[in-house]
Amino acid sequence: MTQLASEINQKNKTGGHSTRLLYRGQGRPVRKLFSQKQLVLALKTIMTAFWSEARFRTVTAKLPRKDTSLLIHPQTLGYEWSIEFIKNSKKPVWLYLMDSSFFCIRSYNYMAHMESACTKCIGGDLTHALNNRCSTDFGSTEGAMEFISSLKELSTRVKVRFIAQNKQQAELAKKHFGEKATVKIGGIWAADWCLEEAPAPAVTPHKYDIVFHAPPLDAKGFSWALELAEVLTERRFLFPFEKPEWVTNALPNCTFKDFRWESGLREAVTGCPLVLVPSLWSAPIEGALIKSIRLAQKTAVIRNETAYSREIPEDVLLQLTFDVKRAAEEIEVYFANRQKASPQAGKNFYDDFMQSNTRLLERLLRLTFD
Repeated sequence: MTQLASEINQKNKTGGHSTRLLYRGQGRPVRKLFSQKQLVLALKTIMTAFWSEARFRTVTAKLPRKDTSLLIHPQTLGYEWSIEFIKNSKKPVWLYLMDSSFFCIRSYNYMAHMESACTKCIGGDLTHALNNRCSTDFGSTEGAMEFISSLKELSTRVKVRFIAQNKQQAELAKKHFGEKATVKIGGIWAADWCLEEAPAPAVTPHKYDIVFHAPPLDAKGFSWALELAEVLTERRFLFPFEKPEWVTNALPNCTFKDFRWESGLREAVTGCPLVLVPSLWSAPIEGALIKSIRLAQKTAVIRNETAYSREIPEDVLLQLTFDVKRAAEEIEVYFANRQKASPQAGKNFYDDFMQSNTRLLERLLRLTFD
C-alpha cells in the first residue's frame, strides 16, 4: 500500500489528479519485542513511532481539504484522527475497506468457537461486543467503538463513501451503512502477488501433505487446523511459524518451522497436495489464498458465506465444512481422488484475477473521481 500511495501522489503531480491517499504501515509489535526481551529494539521502535506520528500529523495538517481523500486502514491512521479528518473535509472522504473494522471492534470479525464469521454488530448495535468484552489491538476499545458509531453517522450525512475489495464485503457494508450508502468495488493491490516467473520447486516431493498458509490466529483458522491435525493423524502438516507456547498437545504429525514466503514458505506451498487457508472471519481478498491457488495442487477453505472465497468458482477450491470430523472426511475423499484433479482451474483463476487486479491505481482514481 505504501507503493500505491506513492504512485497516486505521483499521478497527482503529473496527471492533474487531486486524489490523496492516506495510509500508514504497521510498525513492529512492541509488546512482542518486550516479551522476547529485545529491549533495545523495542525502545528504538517506540522512538520511531513517536517521530513518525509527529511527522504524519504535521504533513496531514497542511493537506488542502478541498481535495478528494482516500483513507486506508483507520486503525493505524488513528480512529479519532480519521473521524476528525472526515468531519473537517469539504468533500466526502473515501474509505478503502481493508478488513471489518467498519463494524467490528476486533477488525477480524470472529469469536472463538463460533462456526463462522460474527456479524452481530452489523447495523451499529454494539451490545454484543460489550457483553463479550471484545477488544482491539489498535488503541483503546472505547476509541474503536466511537469510530464505528461515528462512521455510521457520518455515512448518513454523506461525509464518507466506501470502496470494498470484493462483492461479499460490499454487501456487508451495505447491510451496515444502509442501501443509500455509496459502496463501490475496487479490488486490491496485487502487484506483489505476481508469480509469472518459473515456480520454485518443492523442497521435497510430498514432504508435507497439508500446509497451513496463515498466521497463528483463531480468526485465520489456526485452532481449527490443530483440531484437524489431531483427527488426520496419518497426514503430515506444516505450520510456517514457531509452535506457540499455549499449544501443549503432542502433535507428532505436525512440523512447526518459522519461515516467510521468501525463505521457504513458497517452496513448501508449490506443488503441495493441499494448502489450508481456512479464515473464519469475513475475509476479503487474501494474498495467501491467491498465491496458494496458483502454486498448490489444491487449496482448501472453510465454507464461509461472508468471505471472498465464496465468490471463487467451486472447481478452484475445496470448500470444507466447519465440523472438523466431516472436514477430515472431505479431505480424505479429495486425497483418494487427487490424481483426477487438475490444478489448471486454479491457474486459470489466478491469471484472470491478476489481470483485473494489477491496475488498482487507475481504478481507484476512476472510482473516486467526482
